[in-house]
Amino acid sequence: MKYKRSTNKCVLALCLFVITIIGHSSLHAQADSSTKLDEAVLRNLKEIEWPKAYREQDTKLLDRILADEFQMVRDDGNWSNKQKELEFIKANKPSYDSFRFEIKRLEVFENGTAVVAGTGHIRGKDKDGEYKVEYQSSNILIKRDSVWKAISSHVSGVKKTAVASVSKETKEESDAKRLAEMKKLDFLVGTWKGTGWVMTQSGRQTSSITETFQYKMGGQLAVVEGSGLTKDEKTGVERPTHQAFGIFSYDKASGKIKFRYYKAETGEEGETIIEPVNKSIAWGFDIAETGSKVKFIQQVNDKGKWMETGEFSRDGGKTWIKFMETELSKVPEPLLGTKRTTSNSNLRYFVFQYAPGPAWLKNKPASEQPLNGHFDYMKKLKAEKLLLLGGPFEDDSGAMGMIQTFSLEEARGIIEKDPAVKERLVLAEVRPWQAAVAGCVETKKR
Repeated sequence: MKYKRSTNKCVLALCLFVITIIGHSSLHAQADSSTKLDEAVLRNLKEIEWPKAYREQDTKLLDRILADEFQMVRDDGNWSNKQKELEFIKANKPSYDSFRFEIKRLEVFENGTAVVAGTGHIRGKDKDGEYKVEYQSSNILIKRDSVWKAISSHVSGVKKTAVASVSKETKEESDAKRLAEMKKLDFLVGTWKGTGWVMTQSGRQTSSITETFQYKMGGQLAVVEGSGLTKDEKTGVERPTHQAFGIFSYDKASGKIKFRYYKAETGEEGETIIEPVNKSIAWGFDIAETGSKVKFIQQVNDKGKWMETGEFSRDGGKTWIKFMETELSKVPEPLLGTKRTTSNSNLRYFVFQYAPGPAWLKNKPASEQPLNGHFDYMKKLKAEKLLLLGGPFEDDSGAMGMIQTFSLEEARGIIEKDPAVKERLVLAEVRPWQAAVAGCVETKKR
């Protein structure tokens, strides 16, 4: 299309200005996204892969992590290099029971370098009994051909302490730590729906995706179940093309969250340690037979969208190819809106019982527990004509109540939305119930 000079100079200038602004915004967004990805990769490298190489005496993995010019200053002042470290892990089987690295500084710079520093925590047993070791470590890494490599490390401040002299954690403290770590997954709670695509042998396949994330056992576990349906272009019939299941639990040895995953269509399963940061999770695995790597980045962005990408590397992490992407929106969780009347013959009764959970304040009566959210929720259930009766036991051992709805699944869903259940103040059990004596349950006409 040709533009008239006399009328379009201003339009062209405005267009160029807008394009420039959009371009800058896009570049900033890409830079932010790239930095977050780098941080996730570095966190996984230092907390998962590097310790794994030493623990499993995996020289191939350590060779990929360390640059050829890598050098390290040990806590005794002696110097080491890549070759010495490879020889060391090959000859020395770890004697400790557990190890975790606590990152205290992670910074990525524009020139393709990064600093990762923190504290190492080791637990073990020797001839003198159980011990723990803490040390400080600073590491410099450089990004070459899209792969992060360590070029320098410095270890200092090594302190070894007999466990006998260390105050042991009480069960309450241990439970609180477990729940606090698991609570980092709160941003995933709920049912999410949207679309996603994955590359298959026959090309790009688009599916409607549903992911459901919920806590179990009073917040000590969490499960996620995903499913995908693809519509046949010829028949219009939807067929299942994706089914996956995952379990999140607290790993006491590392102090982080363990993720165990299963995938039905390929029979694939595995386990990794994750650490949610800024509403995002990064995890992956190696394919030992081919030297390939797979990584996933899962996050809830500023718009509240569940975004997930999967990438595959055939060359050990030098170059990456995106093979899947998902964008989901959270399904609203209003109370059930179906009108309930006493004449509805499909309604059934369900009894729910509450017992004190991990977050219940010890040695305090129900009147001093943070249950305001619970009481507000019960009032809403009453207003929705779901709750028939409810109240605490006189001995403060818990509470029970009765609701009416259409199915056990629906009843459990209602009770699981109770803030007291979600916050793990109480543990809930829901069971179907039926009246054996006519008139023992009275529901007034509304």
